[in-house]
Amino acid sequence: MNRVVFLFLLLVFMIDYLQSRNSIIDDLQTNLDSSGGVICIRADSAVMNLVGTTPSGYSRFRIQVFMSNDPCKARVEASSKQALIKNVFPSLPTYLVYKSPNWKLLVGNFADRDKADSFKKRLQKEFPKFGKEMCVIIVNDS
Repeated sequence: MNRVVFLFLLLVFMIDYLQSRNSIIDDLQTNLDSSGGVICIRADSAVMNLVGTTPSGYSRFRIQVFMSNDPCKARVEASSKQALIKNVFPSLPTYLVYKSPNWKLLVGNFADRDKADSFKKRLQKEFPKFGKEMCVIIVNDS
């Protein structure tokens, strides 16, 4: 009896949580604190679809190609990688972003995660030296 009540309460709690939150994946991929730390989630698209990765208010996915907080080299390295990518994919939008203390290079403007993942694989194949640090991120529309 206690087990049934516990499972029922757990189910009610989970339903309430899921209705009030967008996705645990989205919560994890947002900035952790003022230092700018971000967790990138890498999972099969079927798993991501089960969890629900596209909350309302978010509609774009980009590929984070580079991130560093090295005050001497980060901007130059991000710009260098941006130029290399633009040379191979001239029509691909690129975004050099500075949010203290990090420099980031984001590429693409994808409507869904599957397209972003697919293009990330192309980028990793074309640029194997910096392919391991790539991850797909969600960009807020507002």
